Amino acid sequence: MTTYSHTATAGQNRLLTVDSLRFRRKNNGRKAPRRLSRKKRIRSRHILLLFMAFAVLFVLIQRSYLFLLTWDHLDVRTVEVECGNPALAARIQETLERRYLGNILLLDIQNLRSLIRRNPLVKEVFIRKMFPAALHMEVVQRIPAAYLDKTGIYLIDREGVVIEKTDRSNMGDFPLLTDSGNFKRDMDVKLALAWKCLDDLNPEEKQTVAVLDFSRRGEVSVYCRNGEEEIRLDADSFASQFRFYLLHRDMFHTFGRLRTVDMRFPDRVYLRPTSGTNGHESPKNGREE
Repeated sequence: MTTYSHTATAGQNRLLTVDSLRFRRKNNGRKAPRRLSRKKRIRSRHILLLFMAFAVLFVLIQRSYLFLLTWDHLDVRTVEVECGNPALAARIQETLERRYLGNILLLDIQNLRSLIRRNPLVKEVFIRKMFPAALHMEVVQRIPAAYLDKTGIYLIDREGVVIEKTDRSNMGDFPLLTDSGNFKRDMDVKLALAWKCLDDLNPEEKQTVAVLDFSRRGEVSVYCRNGEEEIRLDADSFASQFRFYLLHRDMFHTFGRLRTVDMRFPDRVYLRPTSGTNGHESPKNGREE
């Protein structure tokens, strides 16, 4: 019996593989059949059904909206006021409780903000609706900074906004800002200078200031609490000159009652005494130290 060996080398196997691939055809040479797409026609009944669906949806939305506008559960019942001043917060809450705010969906936030800002102590207010029937308010209070003597005594904040009108008998611990021209000219400039002068002082020094006068250009006159003399200071060196005055005040008063302490000039202090006991001014204009 004759036996044939089918053993082949690696190179022959590679040749057989390449040759066999030459005659391989995809899908046996046949092309895939194309599917015929049928166009769908939109008939009049389709348009009518679509129109009816939209009409029903619109009616449902309208009925739902009208229901929500008249639903008692959406009437504002609770108002939360957040403010650093409890008395102001209680006053605002009391004002709103006396008003019928109505449905929360119809509530005009801008009108409500305008109503609350009529209070002179309110600087800004932020309102947020909290469904179903509550409001949350964050109130920013105006901080009183000084009294302004302008055809009357007014309590103002740092923006110059009037908080309330008062009189000298009811004034608190804030300094009084004065001007011989009633602040008819350069009011913003003079207020900015006032805040700079006060900010340059520490709290203890600031408490000694009773009046700041801006009648003269380029200088500031100060009247201290429990004092009667006018202290004339240079506007650019206000804090350093005022500290020098406080440090040597007792020494200045050894010369008697003073009408003016003029410290505007470098390395010099001019003292002007008050009038004598007979009601006439002392013949000496001042004393240099």
